[in-house]
Amino acid sequence: MNMIEEILVEILGHLRTFITNPMFLVPTVWVSFACVISWFILAAKKHQPISKKEVDMLWKSHKQFSQCKAKSYEEILRGNKIIGYRCQCGYEHRQKRPIINFGV
Repeated sequence: MNMIEEILVEILGHLRTFITNPMFLVPTVWVSFACVISWFILAAKKHQPISKKEVDMLWKSHKQFSQCKAKSYEEILRGNKIIGYRCQCGYEHRQKRPIINFGV
């Protein structure tokens, strides 16, 4: 227990130094902010509506490439728009695209 207490005291000392010293804290806050903004720009996605013909084509390609034996699929709707499908085998496809689109 004595060794664990020493480690905890040392960690708390470093943490206290970090919090009370703004020259460490300010860059950390900015880096954290930059990471959140980067995630939002690069990883965040929203649902993209697709047509009935596209859903049918996507389901047929799923059946072909995964040797699926299902006879039909169920459309996934958001409001009154189709955003994907759910196969009888349990496979689910939702059409998504990045919130911010670079290029095409």
